[in-house]
Amino acid sequence: MVDPVEVDDDLVRDVTEILTSLCARLSGRRAAANRAAKAIAAATGKNP
Repeated sequence: MVDPVEVDDDLVRDVTEILTSLCARLSGRRAAANRAAKAIAAATGKNP
């Protein structure tokens, strides 16, 4: 027999972990894009 409260807790934990992972990945991509833009701006002498 499965406890419904335990199932809900597990589901909430799983969704939270998925959202955290996706947000971290998006943040990392944004940071990489910003670093690339700054590097290009520095190489070409233009402001971003």
